Amino acid sequence: MEEILNDSVVNDELEKFEKKYNEELKNGAVSTNTQFEYAYCMVRSDFASDMKTGLVLLEDLFVKHPEGRRDYLYYMAIGHTRLKEYSEALKHAQAFLEIEPNNQQVIALEELIKKRMDIEGLKGVAKATGAALVLETIVTMIALAALGGGQFLEQEALYYEENMHLYNPDDVFVWLIGVCKTEAGMFYTLIMIGMALYLPCCGTMMVGAYYMKRYLLVPFIVVELARLSCITLTHVIGMMVIKKSINVGYLIALTIAGGFALLLLFYLWACVVALMQILKIVRSPEYIAVFGDNPLAPIDPGETTPAGAFPTDPTTVEWNGSGFKPVQRNTISKNLERLPPTALTVGQFNGHNMLIDDFRPLHSRYTRSWAI
Repeated sequence: MEEILNDSVVNDELEKFEKKYNEELKNGAVSTNTQFEYAYCMVRSDFASDMKTGLVLLEDLFVKHPEGRRDYLYYMAIGHTRLKEYSEALKHAQAFLEIEPNNQQVIALEELIKKRMDIEGLKGVAKATGAALVLETIVTMIALAALGGGQFLEQEALYYEENMHLYNPDDVFVWLIGVCKTEAGMFYTLIMIGMALYLPCCGTMMVGAYYMKRYLLVPFIVVELARLSCITLTHVIGMMVIKKSINVGYLIALTIAGGFALLLLFYLWACVVALMQILKIVRSPEYIAVFGDNPLAPIDPGETTPAGAFPTDPTTVEWNGSGFKPVQRNTISKNLERLPPTALTVGQFNGHNMLIDDFRPLHSRYTRSWAI
């Protein structure tokens, strides 16, 4: 399946069908076969603009030529997958399976799309989380500095000390007031140093998510867990302190709102942890030996030749631009590995479905199955 997604059209082939398409277009009428041949070449181009043009042509054929919809759906799924538009690719693959639910090649494509969506989704969440936390930290640092830094912390400590009777004093709260009153400058400096060290952790996490490097996620995971623990403790103590000076309804609302905010933060942290665990699997020697070193393009270990009409027969089917014909293959080249447009009708994919069931086939190789 991955070889089909990575198959690139030969320039001579593309120019041939482009010329034919333009000639018919100039004459005022493009045949269905010519448009499909040209679209088939375009979705296999190395350029995103060409692939998008091919998808437009296929969508047009889908509307005008209902008889070939299953083939058009398949190649639209291929095109959207190559463009990393996985939601659209999944829609087209599932629409194909509504027509032919037992087609193993499209089932394999659907599973591959889902796995790519999982990894890309975690990568996107990790990068967005890192960017949001970087922005939050920078804004907090600027705000603290603008409010006066250590002097602001000292003034706040004096205010709460004078109005202690309005609150429910907690030992940690009282200790914090004492520190801010006597060592406000040092406390402010420690806060700024901590946030300054937190920023590169977020940055390296985003780089690690982008390049899929597991070790770059570790500093963020450790530091963020410590930060979230401090935030949780602060929220709990804060609710205990203000419960005497606030309406019970508001107290409940603030407690629930803070709890949901913490739940969201812990969920985002867990997404980064999940990405690290998946990268641990896909970067392991055992996985690479079977599926290759690109987690977004796993090699199918069960497929050595493309599926043809007769899997046990060395004669397979090759698309020749106007139809299909049996071809005797002694060697396998890149172009011969691609799926011919008619192969969907002639035969089904017979290879092993890799990465099915949320990576669980690989989990059995590890003693700690709870890791995922």
